[in-house]
Amino acid sequence: MKTPTLSQKKCAVGQTIGTWLPVPGITEEMQRRHMGKVINVIAIPPSDLSDKYDTAEKKAYLFQIAYPYENFGGLNFLCS
Repeated sequence: MKTPTLSQKKCAVGQTIGTWLPVPGITEEMQRRHMGKVINVIAIPPSDLSDKYDTAEKKAYLFQIAYPYENFGGLNFLCS
């Protein structure tokens, strides 16, 4: 696993706390209970990103974000 970058961490926060910018009123408790976390970063091999017309080497990554259970409204929501 590659170490998560700052931009990947910001994406996890933006998708779970609900904003891409700092918002007054979000407490540390809210962050602890609802903030997502990058749990895996996978480098995509350059050969998977290029085609015969574009030979420039590219770098890309997939990253997985873990979402807190509480963000989904409990077990009833997950089973419906």
